[in-house]
Amino acid sequence: MKTVLLSLLLIHFSITLFAQRANFELAERFSAEKLAEMTGDLTISGEWLKKTDKFWYSYKDQGGRQFILVDAERRSKAPLFDREKMAMKLTRLTNKPYNALDLPLKNIRFTDDNQTLKFELDSINFEFNLLQKTLAKKDVVEKDTLRGLL
Repeated sequence: MKTVLLSLLLIHFSITLFAQRANFELAERFSAEKLAEMTGDLTISGEWLKKTDKFWYSYKDQGGRQFILVDAERRSKAPLFDREKMAMKLTRLTNKPYNALDLPLKNIRFTDDNQTLKFELDSINFEFNLLQKTLAKKDVVEKDTLRGLL
């Protein structure tokens, strides 16, 4: 009986000694946010330009956020704009530095003539003329107001 009890105690202590401990620092390296930084965008969806055979899309990879214009008829693709120049123009207009590799453009859309790219950045509307390569700062983005709740 004593040998059985002693054996069980010995097994218990050996399991406790050699049991794996949780390594939260290592596990944190593989969180969803960290994996997204390493892998970039895993899905891409394009938007067609009105009345053309062209579409554009953006994705993020190790080289930063890319904005691509595709001409399906000619089977070609090219950057939608020069990211370095866009970052420089945005910095000039807003007096705030922007990284060309990670431009935080939101709500990107084309005008009906497909010559001007509209987008939002830091609650400000901008328009970029693709032919003239000019950027104009427009009005402030309107926030939805809570009517009757205040």
